[in-house]
Amino acid sequence: MTLKILTLLYLAVTLSTQQELWGPKTKIIQHNIASPNVAIETVRFIKLKFAYTSSMYISFNDGKTKMQCFLRCMDLAECVAISYSVVKNRCKIHATVFRASPKTSRINVEYVAYEMKNPCTGNPNLCEHGSFCSPIRPTKSYECVNCLPPYFGKHCNETLGAPLPAVTEDIIYGRNSSCRMLDHFFGLPSSSHLPYFIHPWRDARKIKVLCKKDEMMISDLKSWSTSPIRFLKSEDLKDGLDISQPNYLAHTSFIKTLNSLMHFDKFYIGCTRDDSAWFDFSNKLARNSGLALVNYWTNDTNSRPKSSDMNRNSGGTPGYDFTLLDEKYSSPDVDIENRPFQDFFVGANGDKMTFTENEKECFGYTSSWLSFRIAGL
Repeated sequence: MTLKILTLLYLAVTLSTQQELWGPKTKIIQHNIASPNVAIETVRFIKLKFAYTSSMYISFNDGKTKMQCFLRCMDLAECVAISYSVVKNRCKIHATVFRASPKTSRINVEYVAYEMKNPCTGNPNLCEHGSFCSPIRPTKSYECVNCLPPYFGKHCNETLGAPLPAVTEDIIYGRNSSCRMLDHFFGLPSSSHLPYFIHPWRDARKIKVLCKKDEMMISDLKSWSTSPIRFLKSEDLKDGLDISQPNYLAHTSFIKTLNSLMHFDKFYIGCTRDDSAWFDFSNKLARNSGLALVNYWTNDTNSRPKSSDMNRNSGGTPGYDFTLLDEKYSSPDVDIENRPFQDFFVGANGDKMTFTENEKECFGYTSSWLSFRIAGL
C-alpha cells in the first residue's frame, strides 16, 4: 500500500543535495512486526509570494480540493507547479514554472500558486544576471532561460569581459529588480511617481526609473518639457539608463526586452488635455484577453487587441463616444516598432490618441495636450 504525504513549505529552503531537492520520494515503513510494509510517497511544495496562474497547463479540473490538486500533480510526471482557485475549486497543473513562461503567466488574486521543491527553489540565485531557473522534472534537471548578452553558460554567469562587482543579497535575489518587487519588499508610496534605482539583471547594473507603488513609467511625455524626445529601443536598455525625467517614448523592442526581465502583467496608457480631460486604458486580466496587449506590444503576436480586451477610464468628457474605427485598438498600418505610441486609439469619430515625433493628439486636441504616458506592472 502506498500513502502520499505532502509537506508545504512557505519559506525558501536552503540548498540541499540533488536527490533531496526533487520529489516525490518513497519510503518503506512497517508499523509493527506483524503488519505489512507500507510505502509512503512524499513531496514538498512551496507557496509562491505572488498569486500566479497560466493559460498553459497539462491538466485542468473544476470541483477539486486543494489536496486533490497536489495529489494530481504528484501523479503526473511532468508537473512542477499548480495554481488553485478557492473560489471555483479549480485545479491547474503546470509543466513549466510561472517565472519561465511570462507570455502565458499572469498574476491573478483569485489563485494561489505552488511550486514543487526543486533545484531552483533550493537556490534562488542558481540562474544569474536576469535569467530564470526552469526545472525539468522528468530528467530531474533545470535550465536557465532568458540569459541575455554578454552572459552565457549553464548558470548564465560566464562572460568574456570583466566580471561585475559583488552586490548585496537584495540585488541578487531580485528584491529591487522592478517597481513591483521594490513595493512588495519595502513598500513604495502611491501618491505619485518617484525616482528609484532598480537592478533588472540582479547584478551591479542598474537603471533609474519612476515608480508609483508597483507601477513603472515606461513612456513619459510632458508638453511643458523642453527636452527633446528620446526614442528607446532594445539596445538602450543597459546599465546607467535614466528614464526618471521626460521626454521619452519606448519602442516595441525596448518593451520586449524590458518585459523579458520584469514580466509585466498589465500596461496603462493614457493622455491628458489642457481642458483637464483625461483618458486611460489598461488591459484586462481575464483568462482569454489578459495578455492581448502585452503580446502585441512585445511583438509576440500581430493580432491587435479588441475592444473587449481593454478597460477604459476617463474624466472631464461625459458622454464621449469611444467607438473604435474597426473595434480594435492600434492600426494595421502602424510600424511594429511604433505600436506602443502611434495610433493606439483611432475612433470612428476621427479622434485619435497618437504621439510620435511629428504627430501628437489626445482625443481631438493636437496642440493643447498636457501629457502622454505608458506604465507597466
